[in-house]
Amino acid sequence: MEAASAGTLDDVLRAALPSHPLMRSGVLPNGLRYIILPNASPPERFEAHLEVFAGSADELDKQQGMAHLVEHIAYMGSRKRERLFGTGSQTNAYTDFHHTVFYASCPVLTPPGWGKRTPMLPRALEALCDVLEAKCEPSRLEKERAAVLSEMTMVNTIDYRVECQILAALHAENMLSRRFPIGKEELIRAWQVPDIKEFHATHYRPDNAIVYVIGDVDPTQCEDQLRKVFGHLAPGGREPAPITLKHQSKHFPPVTHVWSGGHVTEANTLPVMDTFDGKPLHAPRLFSHDLLQAFSMHVFAKRPIEPVTSLGDLRRAVMKRIALAALQIRLSVNSRTDPPFSMIEFNQLDSPREGCAVCYLDMTADPARWREAVRVAVREIRRLGMYGLTVGELTRFSSALLTDAQQLAAQGDRISNSEQLTFLMESVASDHTFMDAQQTYEATRLVVESLTLGEVNEVAAEICEHITLYGVPGGPQPSAVVACVPSKDTQGTAQLDEDQLVEAIMEGVSEEIEESQDVQVPTSLFSPEALEAMMQSGHAPRFESFVDKETARTKGAAAAAQDSAFDAATGVVQRRLSNGVRVNMKQSKHESQRAQMRLTVPGGRQLESLFGRGAVAVGARTMQEGGAFAGWAREQVELFCIDHLVMVTVDASEEFLTLDFSFPTTKLHAREGVAEGDELSGFEAALQVVNQILTGYVWEEDALNRAKQAFYQLHEASIKSLEGSSTEQLMAQMSSGDSRFLSVPHEAVRALTLEQVREAVMSQLTTDAMEVSLAGDFELAEGERLMLQYLGTVPAGRRTAETRAQAEDIPAAEAADASRHIDVHLQDSDDRAVAYVSGLCPNKWGVMRGGKTLLNVYQELEPSPSKDAAQRREHPLFPSVALALLKEVINRRLFSTVREQMRLTYDANFHLTSYERLQGSWYLVTVTANPSKARAALEACKDTLCDLTTSAPITYDNVESAKRVLINRHEADMRTNQYWCELMGGLQGDGTPQKDMSCVREYAAVVNSVTAHDLQLLLSTLTIGRDDMYSCIGISGMLPGTAAAAAATAATTTTAASAPVASSTALRSKL
Repeated sequence: MEAASAGTLDDVLRAALPSHPLMRSGVLPNGLRYIILPNASPPERFEAHLEVFAGSADELDKQQGMAHLVEHIAYMGSRKRERLFGTGSQTNAYTDFHHTVFYASCPVLTPPGWGKRTPMLPRALEALCDVLEAKCEPSRLEKERAAVLSEMTMVNTIDYRVECQILAALHAENMLSRRFPIGKEELIRAWQVPDIKEFHATHYRPDNAIVYVIGDVDPTQCEDQLRKVFGHLAPGGREPAPITLKHQSKHFPPVTHVWSGGHVTEANTLPVMDTFDGKPLHAPRLFSHDLLQAFSMHVFAKRPIEPVTSLGDLRRAVMKRIALAALQIRLSVNSRTDPPFSMIEFNQLDSPREGCAVCYLDMTADPARWREAVRVAVREIRRLGMYGLTVGELTRFSSALLTDAQQLAAQGDRISNSEQLTFLMESVASDHTFMDAQQTYEATRLVVESLTLGEVNEVAAEICEHITLYGVPGGPQPSAVVACVPSKDTQGTAQLDEDQLVEAIMEGVSEEIEESQDVQVPTSLFSPEALEAMMQSGHAPRFESFVDKETARTKGAAAAAQDSAFDAATGVVQRRLSNGVRVNMKQSKHESQRAQMRLTVPGGRQLESLFGRGAVAVGARTMQEGGAFAGWAREQVELFCIDHLVMVTVDASEEFLTLDFSFPTTKLHAREGVAEGDELSGFEAALQVVNQILTGYVWEEDALNRAKQAFYQLHEASIKSLEGSSTEQLMAQMSSGDSRFLSVPHEAVRALTLEQVREAVMSQLTTDAMEVSLAGDFELAEGERLMLQYLGTVPAGRRTAETRAQAEDIPAAEAADASRHIDVHLQDSDDRAVAYVSGLCPNKWGVMRGGKTLLNVYQELEPSPSKDAAQRREHPLFPSVALALLKEVINRRLFSTVREQMRLTYDANFHLTSYERLQGSWYLVTVTANPSKARAALEACKDTLCDLTTSAPITYDNVESAKRVLINRHEADMRTNQYWCELMGGLQGDGTPQKDMSCVREYAAVVNSVTAHDLQLLLSTLTIGRDDMYSCIGISGMLPGTAAAAAATAATTTTAASAPVASSTALRSKL
């Protein structure tokens, strides 16, 4: 924006933002609103969502849980919804405080093989319309009542209970503190059909709903279908409700708030309720529980949602984002040297589900250091509130914001339906103007160019005022302060009370602070001279010939050596660097101006037998927590990554050590003080980071200490949550206690040294074992240049014979039948239950324990198969596809049998560990249930598996439906860079000799070739005989022998500590 007078700028900022040019909206005569957005990503698919403005906050005292139960009855019982089954559609629904949403994600046409292909839109809309006309039959009420009661048990984890406490405190003055969507068990058990009909008739009206249709649709035809399907509905009627935020927007819950700070609106002059617990509104609140191990604090300020409809509104929103980004980076980067907290987040988000914007501080810490953690967090927030951002921070985060907006604009119509819909629904609910990506970028660029440091710092002061001015008479106070602590004496938290919490906050408020100073951030991790020297060394990098595995398999080893392999069908290029690094590259425009890179080496935790229990896992986390390179401090490197939007993740699985990098492929917007020619692209910055990790990484004690703290909490989480404790003991039983497949206990973590974890990781990162897969929006020539420059110059290294990870059997206990079942009891204040069934199966490539392959099994069972059968079973991808199809078939059987017919659970799931290098894998069936039904649910799952081989074999329809699910998922995932990296991983790797280019190119063909008979034979490789399965029932309750534990036999009490408390934002989104 050109320099302008204040008057001219004010005029510009009053300009209204433009709406998305393709969006069409309207209202039917009966009051039903609709919004249609054409968006062909993915092509030939669409989504239809029905939002009914009836959530848990609309319930009367006698109806608590009714909105959620009606959701189940209205959609799960819909016969018209069943017409979508087997078409490749996904349907579901969810309930929140302010609404209930039903949706269908469908192909545009019915699938091939269904006769004449017809449009799916009418089917989807009819299924949604059926919700508004739902009939509540007694049998359906009983089915969904059982499902909801099971779901109530499933969700009642310690995280959920903490979240309920936090939300109750945040909304102590209104109905949200008393209306959690799951409801009250005693009421749910008592309702009859007339009760359901009353709630449905009151709220499920066309004038109380909105339909969204987004996807590969014609707006005019879509409008015609909406009129045809929904037009006959009568608008209904309702008694006028008391004045609440719902009168401001139907999208808000019917509540009022007391705002934090000086925000005065008509809404907050309305009456509010007495607090749910009788305490003063702003009084701090404590929640303690035996299952908690970490200390956490949550500080909130509720503010009105500010609609963004003009350039001025957008400018203010942008200033908030910049200020919040600066503070979050200060907390997570600058405060990470021996930090007292293990997680900290400060943000402000619009929350239509709560009818307000919520500014929140979420923090978890070691209980022994809770006071220090509170003081440091408050101090840093005050520092921003008092002194604001530095010039460097304003430049950094303005540039990052513009680059994000530019990338989104470049993506254009390739933004997925689901992403567009989420943003659209949030915009409509908050009364923001919904723009397309290009409009958003242009508007953002205009407002960013007009920003001044002083204005941004004024907004920063406003955001932080409830903490900066905490305790100041007449100053703005937080809406809520909640601390969650272990109830047992854990290093000094047992005596923590509200007064001590206030004292700790006041210590942070009273502490003397100085203005933050800019950190010198490198524009490049290498000087021009260093780059030139790297390329002119005695071992100048080059690409060399390599053996293409597919050519070797189909034409023989003699024909397999080549300099480069380009697959025209997929666009995948395979190369090999002279130092041994294998490179796979795929150009993809779906995520414009972005790329993903994965560096993988075989080994992972499998090699912990050489270095000590947990050494690889803790070493990977240490590398993640660190970041110093030769010549650069950790803070400098992390800010370098932030400046170039490079994200790095290090992970160690049982089989692999993996480094993932996500980055833009373009240069960022010009930054002050950086010459245009000196600015690196995100692509080159990411490759510089890779090179430094491999050649100049500095291992630091404080990074190891942070990693150890994280693993202490992970282990405690695994043994103090019901699910974690049960699966840990089940895995210990199945693997004969092999530590590589279990969480790392405290004593093992404590014993690890920096040299030990360094060697465990770096001994695996040798060039002869590395495979790098790159996918994204880049030019192949540029990709090859950067690979040569930064990967090709890594000194060649070879693994020792000792560290060269070999294929080995997964561990398995040769246990007697009597010990194949275990019962676990976890001390808890609430009764819960979970059950598991597990056993052996082939790994992803069809290899079983002992080295026998799935192909060997088929040849034994059918020595003379048909030519087609022999060909498909010999395809290297066949085992992976067959197992994935079998998983879909079994999951559908479990749902229809254990949930629908027997009403024993809300959900039952069949999982595969899908190992790639280890010989063999495990399957695991998980079922949640009421403790009194846990045993029956477990037996029902076993019966379902056994019946597949006897009375209820796999059918043609089962397989065809599963095929559509897999292919639709594959086609959607192929639009992401991450999935392409997963597809290419292993193409050249020695650890996966079965995988070659045909596994990427011929996925759909292999899926379509599999038959029900193939899957029936595959079942013989799974240990699903009753005497062969492992099983576990986990029960939580006060003590073994109580009513809660009666369903389990020979219960064993576990000792443990809890999972760290998750972010309240994440939990609010899951509630």
